[in-house]
Amino acid sequence: MSRPLFGLSQKSPLVYGVNDDYETKYNEDVTYEETAPHGRVWRTYLDEAAAYDVRMIEEFRDTLDVLLVFAGLFSAVVTTFLVEAASNLQANFTEISATLLFELVAIQRAIVNGTSIHDIPTSSFSPNSAFVPFTSDVWVNGLWFTSLVLSLMTALVSVLVKQWLHHYMTLPSGTPRERAHLRQYRFDGLEKWRVPLIVGLLPVLLHLALYVYLVGLSIYLYNLHRSISWIIVSMTMAALIVYFTTNAIPIIQPQCPYHTPISHIVYPSFIPIYRRIMRFLRRRLPILPSLPSLLDSIAFDSLKGAESLLVKDSGDIMTVNGLYWLFQTSNNPTVLTIVFQSIGGLPVANSEYVMSKFSHDVHILVASQANAFSDCLEISENSSAEYMRSCTVRHGSETKLERLLRSHLYLFPTARSYQWRSSRYALRYLIPRTDMALVATIVASREAVICSGENIGPTDFFLQSIHSGRKFPAIVWLKLLDAVSGDHVSMGIRRHTSVISLVFVMPLYLSSFPQRRIRACPPFAIAVLCYPSLLLNTRRFAL
Repeated sequence: MSRPLFGLSQKSPLVYGVNDDYETKYNEDVTYEETAPHGRVWRTYLDEAAAYDVRMIEEFRDTLDVLLVFAGLFSAVVTTFLVEAASNLQANFTEISATLLFELVAIQRAIVNGTSIHDIPTSSFSPNSAFVPFTSDVWVNGLWFTSLVLSLMTALVSVLVKQWLHHYMTLPSGTPRERAHLRQYRFDGLEKWRVPLIVGLLPVLLHLALYVYLVGLSIYLYNLHRSISWIIVSMTMAALIVYFTTNAIPIIQPQCPYHTPISHIVYPSFIPIYRRIMRFLRRRLPILPSLPSLLDSIAFDSLKGAESLLVKDSGDIMTVNGLYWLFQTSNNPTVLTIVFQSIGGLPVANSEYVMSKFSHDVHILVASQANAFSDCLEISENSSAEYMRSCTVRHGSETKLERLLRSHLYLFPTARSYQWRSSRYALRYLIPRTDMALVATIVASREAVICSGENIGPTDFFLQSIHSGRKFPAIVWLKLLDAVSGDHVSMGIRRHTSVISLVFVMPLYLSSFPQRRIRACPPFAIAVLCYPSLLLNTRRFAL
């Protein structure tokens, strides 16, 4: 059940069409009758339309319900003030009676004292005089009545829209094609007559009513107490500035969550003006040309389009942030395992960002996967060397172990894979030659590997992989290169390491990190394809 709305429990939103396999759900159509009245496409259309309409109508109804509640409370508050203020638009007979009585008493005192009654000021009230209210009273009542009408109009239109939506959702019986046609006809009408826009502008109408009321309240208090009035004016201006600012920020920064219908309406007309202003200022002010401006270089048709394109451009960063959020918010061990294994599938260009993102929690994440590592291995306790243990991979766990070790390369780029173990002994992996991807990842982790009784060293494995054209993930290639450059065991071919460093490592490494990329450096894919062949021709690059 979802969270309550104004103390009332709400139904949990249903998700439709996510796991529906319509090819299995509905029988295949007869040949040449794919769009017949009972065709599978129309049943699929109605299912998808039902899911779409339920989500759309629920959003509209939630907005309308909130508006109706707020409009009712606000109208009651405004009416209370209007009862007092409206009396100032007509003659106050109590005040007139008090003024005439005071004048009569003054005349009687003048007669008793023997003074002239002509010296007594006469009252301006007479039966034939027209009453003229004060300008401030006219403004206050005009603003408050306008606010009340706007609030009542919001409530009226909200009720009407709820009736429109009820009619939209009511489909008569008939064949699937007839119902699909009628639903599409009504949906086109819904878009053509801008019903979503009307629903989006109703809160704006209520906001306008609120600000009109606050302006009238400021004028009303000005005649009663100016200090209090200036406080209300200051608060009203601050709220107005915040309102316009929160609507304007998403136009410039689509990631800002302050999206409102006003932002989406103003965006298409604001962006060209913004670009012209920025171009003018950059010509006039020398400091502005150095500032990047995303809106100057990319044209968006709508605010939703801008948001979608920005999400697409920052997809790799969003992937890392999403994995980190999932790791922080979930206590489910299976979720942590999935997150850990997914890190190994990230682009190698994000390795530095991964390390910076998980730097404070990496030990917690790795420690939580100790059981996952152990479940994949059978470690022998009997060994001739105290610091070394032999292990074999359990059947069916090869792929999982490879993912775990590959993720380990991201999180611990300079450490061996025994970071996940409480003991500090090294492992000697006994693996058949059938799984070269796992062998490559283990070698990149700088662990000892024995394939079919033969020790596999980093340099030998690296050269064999190049010669046989094996394909490994980019992070594995980079760590293999690091292992080769630090391999001092195979002294007979140690001279190759200088060639690797100059010809292969630097272009491949630089092409993997955009922030370090130079103009002459090829992309990563080209470097992987080209530089191994150059590396084999050692005589050409020996000098």
